[in-house]
Amino acid sequence: MQINTNILEEGKTYHYSEDLDFSSETLNPILIRKIKDCHAEVDVTPLYFGHVRIIINIKSNVILPCSYTLEDVDYIIKGGEEFIFTDEKEEDDEEAGMIYEPKPIFSLDPYIFSLLIALVPPKVVKKGAKLPEGGKGYDVISEDEYYQRKATQVDHRWDKLNDIELDDGDE
Repeated sequence: MQINTNILEEGKTYHYSEDLDFSSETLNPILIRKIKDCHAEVDVTPLYFGHVRIIINIKSNVILPCSYTLEDVDYIIKGGEEFIFTDEKEEDDEEAGMIYEPKPIFSLDPYIFSLLIALVPPKVVKKGAKLPEGGKGYDVISEDEYYQRKATQVDHRWDKLNDIELDDGDE
């Protein structure tokens, strides 16, 4: 999605709507397996002194791995973010949360893609999936149970030291 700030009138809001294709993007399969489709609704408002406010709302259908079984899960991601772009680079802009874009025509695709990735939940569970109980040589336990076992566990490597008789030095 390209934005041309040269043709925008200051103070007026412009609405853009576009379906984006992120099929060629490199994805981390541990986080997200595939982006089926992505629809973006964008409101662009030129402000003052080369500043542009852009509000992006997205809806995307993605395939994520199930946290329990690692099977594919269809998931709908919805969300939005507001960005302020400027065409003048100043030190204070980064602190104020502004993004420097020197050219009047720039692409929003990287920002939309970053927003999409940021909205991916850290854990997705497929309907009907159950956490494994355990298997040969391993148990699945909760974090609380792990710390309880750790607190009551005795380190047997030091048991041999109990057999050593130490001289008190009083003789």
